[in-house]
Amino acid sequence: MQGHDVIVRAFGGQPAHLVEIERSNRLAYVAAKASLGRLESGESEPIGVPLEDVFEFDEEKFNQLITLWHLSGGKAELELWKELKLYRPV
Repeated sequence: MQGHDVIVRAFGGQPAHLVEIERSNRLAYVAAKASLGRLESGESEPIGVPLEDVFEFDEEKFNQLITLWHLSGGKAELELWKELKLYRPV
């Protein structure tokens, strides 16, 4: 199973590096790379997140988001989210 690396604004604004598996008109279905085998075998299911919380993967920006998230104790609304591009599959 393949997917596209994305950054997801998860619960409470926490940044997560996940893989988008598929999408509907309102949700992106994402999972951790480590769980792709379990998805293929039917042991696991992806989770749906709003499309507005799924961004193109940029390793540098992701690392910055994670650092800022931890420094703020997970309490800050990170301005850096505004610099990310929403993920739109081609």
